[in-house]
Amino acid sequence: MIRRLTLTDAELAVTAQALREALAAELLAPISRNIARDLLDRIDAKLPSAADHHPAGPTTGRLLAADEILRLLLKREERHGHAALTNEAVARELSWKPAGTSVRELLEDLRRDGWLTCTGNGPDRQFALTRKGRGRARALHAGTAPDSEARVSEPDELLDLIYADSTPCAISFSDDVAERVPGVWHRPTVQAAARLDADRLCELEAALRDAGMIGAPIHSYGTLTAAGERQARERWQAGRPQGAFGGPPRLARPYQRAGSVVARPQDRACPNCGACAAWLTRRRTKRWEELRGRGEADYSCLHCAVRWTIYLEPTDRAGEFDPRAEPAICRPRWRYRGGWLHGDALAPPDHHPALAAA
Repeated sequence: MIRRLTLTDAELAVTAQALREALAAELLAPISRNIARDLLDRIDAKLPSAADHHPAGPTTGRLLAADEILRLLLKREERHGHAALTNEAVARELSWKPAGTSVRELLEDLRRDGWLTCTGNGPDRQFALTRKGRGRARALHAGTAPDSEARVSEPDELLDLIYADSTPCAISFSDDVAERVPGVWHRPTVQAAARLDADRLCELEAALRDAGMIGAPIHSYGTLTAAGERQARERWQAGRPQGAFGGPPRLARPYQRAGSVVARPQDRACPNCGACAAWLTRRRTKRWEELRGRGEADYSCLHCAVRWTIYLEPTDRAGEFDPRAEPAICRPRWRYRGGWLHGDALAPPDHHPALAAA
């Protein structure tokens, strides 16, 4: 018989802490330990993220905590030759982590971004460094990767991120290079990855535009010229990691769970044809749960068949999109993925013209 018990967040935190202490002190009988570990793993999945309670704040704390985990795994790897730690083992090593919180979301973000790999299931799920994560951890250990290392400071560094995010420039309708369709990249994604404010992003964009590397922005998108793609590809091939084939990995959007979501009429309308995505108004659908949980969801417009990724982007006090703001209030934002756009536009507008003033 399955019996249900409703617990508050505080009661869940106390239960998790009690199970951790009982397991650490070996107070349970051997036959009960596996049951306790499974129960703790299920409770841990319901706890709030520890990164949101970091002493440095949610945004900076997430970056500092991720770097601390990479350093921790590298240190154990150098000592034991191999390091693969479970969620609970990592949590025990983080002195700043408040009781009643979980590092599960942070570990999954590191895995999705390619810093960690994982094996096993449930409480036996273990995380280890990838080649990329090991290189990052060694740079941190050697002091060559300060906190500002991920912030872009040169135009060529911004070009590298643009190339990673851009669609290919190889499409052309004739042999004339001048008619080649430029690549399209998403400005909010590149801005978030570069950790730049809007003014500094515009300064670096202007430098690349003057050099003929990128074209004029189109709403929330930018264009990459053939010359820019060629230079970025040469930079990637000159410095790519050993064993890496093809182009650089697609940029991952940083995401913290939104405090609340506001979906205005223009936020629910396809930017290409204006058709409404009804699931953004019905908040009990599977796709809505995916959007709230992962921060993004893929969607093909039923009217024009254009493929999109809809993601949640923070807003400022005026309700306008701000990729670097705290995620207290977020709005759905549409990102073009593929399909034919009306008027053969290189990039879609932020909103359908009929709803732009809504």
